[in-house]
Amino acid sequence: MTSKELIKNIFLRAGRYKIAILAAGLLLSAALFLYARSKPATYTSKASVFPLNATPDNNLANSALSQLFGNSEAPKSFSQEATINIVELALSRNTREAVVMERLPEKGNKLIVDLLIENYNKNKAFYAKPIIAPKDDASLAATGGMMLKGGINAKINKNGILEVNYSNTDESLVSPISYVLIEKIGQFYKDLKVKKAQIDYNFTVRKMDSLQSVLNVYDRRA
Repeated sequence: MTSKELIKNIFLRAGRYKIAILAAGLLLSAALFLYARSKPATYTSKASVFPLNATPDNNLANSALSQLFGNSEAPKSFSQEATINIVELALSRNTREAVVMERLPEKGNKLIVDLLIENYNKNKAFYAKPIIAPKDDASLAATGGMMLKGGINAKINKNGILEVNYSNTDESLVSPISYVLIEKIGQFYKDLKVKKAQIDYNFTVRKMDSLQSVLNVYDRRA
């Protein structure tokens, strides 16, 4: 049997079931239409928070210490473990949990986590279980933080600017939550920079004290 005859036989055999095939196609189209109608639209905000540069921290302090110690290869940062990754900070659990425990005056002064739970229960699939808000604050913050996690995206663009995107199916929640998120990122970033500066200062003081002790020993010997 040639390929032409094979195609002809397949076409004739399929023609016997054309009504069944047409019915199956209509049922599949109706199912896809209902599925698309059941999926709510998603709204996304995009914010450029503040510019960042790649200049190493404490350049002046490093230069001064390098001269004092006679070492031209002083470390770029006194406390590398305290270096702040702004993207990790924006996506961190602490930031998310702090955001969801804030209240929105424009939404009846409700907690953001309560609004997220209400929106989820309103738009969930019929087979999905509803989320019940925990009674204690720690569990409530953890629940809200996990719900917020999927809607946040942060990156540093090619110009060194932090971009934060937030998505939600409730258009009225996108902007208010975005503003709170940006505020928390800025607040935590400043707090961490102050803490890092304090660590670097204490490190410098200890090194200066050590250097002074060495100089005192040489003075006594002289």
